[in-house]
Amino acid sequence: MINVRTVLNGFRTKTRRHPAKDEPVVESPKRPTVTASVLDGIRLLDVLQDRAPEPLTLTAFKEFCRSMMTLESIEFWLHVERLRSLPDATAAVMEYEYVYYTYIQRNAPHEVNVSARDANIALRRLQKCIKQNRIDKTIFDDCQNSVQELLSRDVFMRFKQRFSPESRSATNDNTAIRKP
Repeated sequence: MINVRTVLNGFRTKTRRHPAKDEPVVESPKRPTVTASVLDGIRLLDVLQDRAPEPLTLTAFKEFCRSMMTLESIEFWLHVERLRSLPDATAAVMEYEYVYYTYIQRNAPHEVNVSARDANIALRRLQKCIKQNRIDKTIFDDCQNSVQELLSRDVFMRFKQRFSPESRSATNDNTAIRKP
């Protein structure tokens, strides 16, 4: 490759590399293939429960959510699912409090987008669990359903779009690079 340095007003700008005419063109790595019919059949719940085929895995979806600044929604959803398996009431109540104050309470460190109505329902259920020291597997159902609906309508659609045949062909057409 030929290095070209440009000098403007005594300051050097970034080095730009121009490919020589005789250098071979190498395609950039392609995303894994998913047929349109498989893609259409995949639902958010399949991915969240890690039952979707490669490359639509939970890990890939988490990374995508991280890039979209919505990772807290996935973490909240998964945390609520783990709460359902807690056998001890005392431990469950402590976890309920943690989830509420981490994700649902207004201005929480990892606040998720739920309605005030759903947050209030969760708070009332939490207070009842604390008072009675009991397990309530439905404590965050309304909030979890809201988060799942938001993810399904927005982020998940964009995630699936990354693997659509149309997206791959457009990406691959524009990503040819020249080998050094």
